[in-house]
Amino acid sequence: MCGIALIAGNGARGSENAIKSMVASLTHRGPDENGHEATDGCLIGHTRLQVIDPHGGQQPMWDDTLRYCITFNGEIYNYRSLRSELEKLGVRFHSDSDTEVLLLAFRQWGEQCLSKLNGQFSFAVWDRQDRSVFAARDRLGEKPLFFAVANGNQLVLASEIRAILASQLITPQLDPDSVDAYLNLIYVPPNRTIYKNIRSLSPGHQITWRDEQLSCERYWEPKLSTISIDKQEAITETRRLVDQAVNRQMVADTTVGAFLSGGYDSSTIVGLMAKHASGP
Repeated sequence: MCGIALIAGNGARGSENAIKSMVASLTHRGPDENGHEATDGCLIGHTRLQVIDPHGGQQPMWDDTLRYCITFNGEIYNYRSLRSELEKLGVRFHSDSDTEVLLLAFRQWGEQCLSKLNGQFSFAVWDRQDRSVFAARDRLGEKPLFFAVANGNQLVLASEIRAILASQLITPQLDPDSVDAYLNLIYVPPNRTIYKNIRSLSPGHQITWRDEQLSCERYWEPKLSTISIDKQEAITETRRLVDQAVNRQMVADTTVGAFLSGGYDSSTIVGLMAKHASGP
């Protein structure tokens, strides 16, 4: 779990104290490192929990052309295969991190890189040449991402609402419709928050900020498919898929553990972890 923060638009360079406050409010999400970048038109912040490449994955991270800068929360499970694909296209890497793979995948393929990602993520990329921001959230919304427009011309984006409020660029306005939804449903719908002027990016969606205009669109939705197999084939395939998912998510340069409740689901996961682990 890491924390990301960003302020983009006219006057962003004068909001350096705001990005520092946003980063400070996210320290609990990333206790290992933190930092921010200040450029003309955009401020980008990050707090890091080290998982992959502790020494080479510092953020915010620039590509070697100094055009693109990323702040990223999550893990890309297939980053090694994506790295190999990019290397075959002549892309050079300077770290072993999945962050750099994501950054250079975006540089290579633009928003189409989302279709290649297997993982949990929320991230934002600043394009210094086009003076634009691209941000996205993973397909099922495992990683949070909130955003607001301040003063009509600044995008404020973060992993948590508290960070957006810490910028002091947004005065929160209670949303009666969200309160009504919560009292009826016991949750706030995924594209809303309890505040009228702060939004949650829905799972499987992306946003683009360019020329002080914000656009939001869906990049993925689940599709129903029907496969005719018998019960034993279904059991075998389910076991294979769960085992594959557990193995993918054990990729880390730090110790991997699990929360074990003793139920069927966590016991299955821990049992499969033991199968793939080299130690206890």
